[in-house]
Amino acid sequence: MLRFDRFFINPFDDDGISFDELSAYTTDHLGRLIAQNNGAQFNTRINATTVAFTALENCANDDGVKLGLRKARVMLKDQFRTSLPEQLGYIEGAIKSFFKEQAPEVLLECFPEGLTVFSQCRDDAVNNHLARLSSALTARSTPGGGPMPPDR
Repeated sequence: MLRFDRFFINPFDDDGISFDELSAYTTDHLGRLIAQNNGAQFNTRINATTVAFTALENCANDDGVKLGLRKARVMLKDQFRTSLPEQLGYIEGAIKSFFKEQAPEVLLECFPEGLTVFSQCRDDAVNNHLARLSSALTARSTPGGGPMPPDR
């Protein structure tokens, strides 16, 4: 008995078939269609396949580019987070050397939770801690932009 349901089964709808395999098949299939197009009988299919395959390749390329950008952003964020406590240690040292006698009070204003909070807090909270540091240092600076000399 003839089974008509086999004509409606899509053999390419399988998780085991990779994008590269589908791409290779389409390239081969399109090349064969073009080679066997003697009387221009496959022009409609060739055009439709070419347009669809070009759109698919553009999407795949776009996904690859976006993946690379996301990975680069994550790598930069991780590098920033690793170097942040060390860099803030330099700022702490500069505060101690400039404000000498007042250094403990200034450090409490700038780093109320210490430096370890920068390596332990979540990514969302880093901006709040840096804004607090910036506000404390801005409040201690002169209108010309330089730091206010300590009271002696």
